[in-house]
Amino acid sequence: MHAELTTMPQGGLIFFWNVDGAVGLNGVNQWDDVLFISWCFYKFARLAQAPQDLRPVFEDVGLSDRCDGREGHPLITAIKAVQQKYGHRPVDGRVSPAKGVFYTDHYDQRAYLIFRLNSVLRVAHPDKYPRIDMMPDFAWRLGKIVKPVFI
Repeated sequence: MHAELTTMPQGGLIFFWNVDGAVGLNGVNQWDDVLFISWCFYKFARLAQAPQDLRPVFEDVGLSDRCDGREGHPLITAIKAVQQKYGHRPVDGRVSPAKGVFYTDHYDQRAYLIFRLNSVLRVAHPDKYPRIDMMPDFAWRLGKIVKPVFI
């Protein structure tokens, strides 16, 4: 997991948190990437705007730094549920790193899922984002990655 800047289509830069490798089905599933994505689902489940039908799926994910990369894992189930709900293509059960792309509105089906998850954090704590380390219930093990960005 790392901080990144990307360009918006209308110009200018936007900050977002990216994963280093794919998380989910047959993904690299590095501990920090998995922990960040599971924490995003934790935050998504508590967001007032979260769809009621997805809340139980999000709750099943738990907060973990492990994903076995196999079909049926709760994190993969949640990833697929979000991809299906919001029309992301492809529905592959993976959160892939956004590389060499423009930031696309998180409601666009072609947008990387990582952008939607960053949007969840922005909506949940607009006064804190991008300082996710200052958000309530922060996954503290990510602190050694996140905090140096702001020093």
